[in-house]
Amino acid sequence: MKTTTRLTAALLLLAALNACSLAQSMTKGTDDLRLVARDMTAALTSGPRDALAPDATVITTTFVNVDDLKKSSTLGRAMSGHVTTALNDLGYRVVALNLTQTLQIREEAGELALSRNVKELLATGVTPDALVTGTYYKTYSHVYLTGRLVDPASGEILASHEVRLPLTDDLARITASGGNPGALFPRR
Repeated sequence: MKTTTRLTAALLLLAALNACSLAQSMTKGTDDLRLVARDMTAALTSGPRDALAPDATVITTTFVNVDDLKKSSTLGRAMSGHVTTALNDLGYRVVALNLTQTLQIREEAGELALSRNVKELLATGVTPDALVTGTYYKTYSHVYLTGRLVDPASGEILASHEVRLPLTDDLARITASGGNPGALFPRR
């Protein structure tokens, strides 16, 4: 009987500590997306299952609105870019899928090498070892981000990480935007 009581107490203590750890990892005291992306990338690549080999080829995707997986915002595109940088800094081979096959020069925009033309992007023939995907949603007081490291062949989630950020004015603007920076931060 004493053994059962001790075992139950130990399991309850372990569960409580695990809950505290989860709550701490979900709440970040910063809205600096670069730091958030670095923390997320570290968590995704150093998970308990050695999810990613050091020489792995990774493709990052744009973080999307959890309520409409076909829509994103400046937040989603920025997180993707910051995670890409963090992966590259850690030494992983990161492939830029949005790189065009030809350089475009536009008078109003400058020299462009990025594209959202799906046919052109799929023609690259890159076979990644892993994909980084992500979703976000906003409440009245917070923005929640979830990043996942996914095996593209099986769809298996190799690692996952969640973050809760306080909803600042800047985060409110970049989650509401469709991509017009002038609309986000109008000139004064």
